Amino acid sequence: DIDGHPWCKIESDNPKATGWTPARYLVPLNPATVPDQAVDTPAAAPAEGGTGATPDAPDLTARLGSTTQPASPETKPKSAAEIAMQDAYGLAL
Repeated sequence: DIDGHPWCKIESDNPKATGWTPARYLVPLNPATVPDQAVDTPAAAPAEGGTGATPDAPDLTARLGSTTQPASPETKPKSAAEIAMQDAYGLAL
């Protein structure tokens, strides 16, 4: 334990992939084990009546505006120093 947190030693066939890690990273989110045969079996077929295809993505032009609107030509890109100063002013106020 380091500062009250358990650590585990990790070993593998690759010597570069060995070391220590906090145990909290080794706790699986889904504790159910996956059988080795699941890799060898083909994926399940789609349910009857379904086409198996994903639905078309929604058209975002109405929400985001059309792409025919050009950016204003008089706008020049800001330098990194100007952006940093504006960020500093914003954080200070």
